[in-house]
Amino acid sequence: MAVTVAALAAVACFCMGASASTPVDIRDVPYHVRVRSLLPNGTHILCGGSILSDRIVLTAAHCTDGKDVSSLTVRAGSADRARGGQELPVARVFQDPRWTEATKDFDVSVLQLEGRITFGDTARPIALVAPLTEQPTGSRGLVAGWGRSSGDGIPSETLGSALLQYIDRLPCRRAFVKGRITPRMVCYGGVVGPACDVSTNLMAFFNTKKKTPRDLRRREQRVSDGSFVNFVGKPF
Repeated sequence: MAVTVAALAAVACFCMGASASTPVDIRDVPYHVRVRSLLPNGTHILCGGSILSDRIVLTAAHCTDGKDVSSLTVRAGSADRARGGQELPVARVFQDPRWTEATKDFDVSVLQLEGRITFGDTARPIALVAPLTEQPTGSRGLVAGWGRSSGDGIPSETLGSALLQYIDRLPCRRAFVKGRITPRMVCYGGVVGPACDVSTNLMAFFNTKKKTPRDLRRREQRVSDGSFVNFVGKPF
């Protein structure tokens, strides 16, 4: 059974209950990276990303939109958002020109790094699956990131994870304003873990049975054309 990383655009997921996330070893998600954008006022914005090769990282368009390439760095091989692993500057950004804040659609950017990621147990690439891959009803996924697991929480210093379950398109569309869920979006809900207000430092990989991260690590790991979730829903 293959494990996949799904393309999840902003507002493509919603909550169906929430609980605290659990720590995750970077060796269980070695393709997961932190993408940082340093702002002119000295603050920064954090997002997640997926390693596709030693110089290519996949991230979300809303994480690069309007950002100067010189402000972007990628940290690979560490579960700590601020230290450890390998930090590399970004050389070029290829952002999908169809991305707009209004629709949240086509939320994909590709980063080309100035240097090369050294691969090992804590950093390695993940491959692309065929386009239009569908997830079966009842499949579960693991999201990982440094975001908040609740609306009043603070961003985590270390990488956390939570299991989510695939939500069919019809109830997903009913949960959001009509037209907000596009063919490039899929829905996963936090029925077995947190899925609310967790920022965009997330990626998800899925299988049809509940597995631990260590179990998932042993399986084939694949990615489609995106890997990020911006949970905007509330529990209901």
